[in-house]
Amino acid sequence: MEDAIASGQIIAPMFVLDELKRKEGDQLYIWAENKISMFYPMEAKLQLAQKAIVNRYPRLISEAKNRSLCDPWVIALAQINQCPVVSEENRGGNRTPKIPDVCDELRIKCMKIADLIEELDWKF
Repeated sequence: MEDAIASGQIIAPMFVLDELKRKEGDQLYIWAENKISMFYPMEAKLQLAQKAIVNRYPRLISEAKNRSLCDPWVIALAQINQCPVVSEENRGGNRTPKIPDVCDELRIKCMKIADLIEELDWKF
């Protein structure tokens, strides 16, 4: 995984790190803060792509419930970098779209972690 991060195969928007930081003592945040090279800054291009996704899929997030706020950022980053999204979410359908639903509509490849492991041929 370290090599995949160093080579730019694994990326995430900085918003993900910021959201992880809110959970004090979270082991994932402690790990992630040492992998700063994988986090993309909130550049104008990314912000515009995220805004377009939120405008098109407003039910993707729920600010009142503080739910899925990173989702449009993750999708936007994949869209502008033409790379897949890795998510363990299942499709939500028309009422409450999830990451895979939006990726399908935007023709962005979406895969599970197991698929990423297989695609990158990681061995444990």
